[in-house]
Amino acid sequence: MFILFIIAFFTLIVLLNVLILRYVLQKAINKYIKPELHRKKLVYVSYQWLGFFDQGNFGQEKPDTVSASKNGRAMLATYINVYYVQGPDQRVVTVRVETLFTRIVRLGYKF
Repeated sequence: MFILFIIAFFTLIVLLNVLILRYVLQKAINKYIKPELHRKKLVYVSYQWLGFFDQGNFGQEKPDTVSASKNGRAMLATYINVYYVQGPDQRVVTVRVETLFTRIVRLGYKF
């Protein structure tokens, strides 16, 4: 019975983290990425989450496996590929979304 409780609790924590990640990414896309693309006269198409270890075009030597601490606060960087249309071509930009729980701290673009 106790093992079942531990498994259910772990599943709930993982599900909660996935929902928070989706919320933060949608917030970043709607509030920051779409207006930036619109300012450059580009049209947003979709995005793709790159996973835990892939950093897309940022291409650091080794992936960040732990969140970085900034002044005692844990910062987490999530990498996504954002697809957009420029003229007749569909192109991609890698975006680094740095967050502090559900607050977006910084975005980095790598074309």
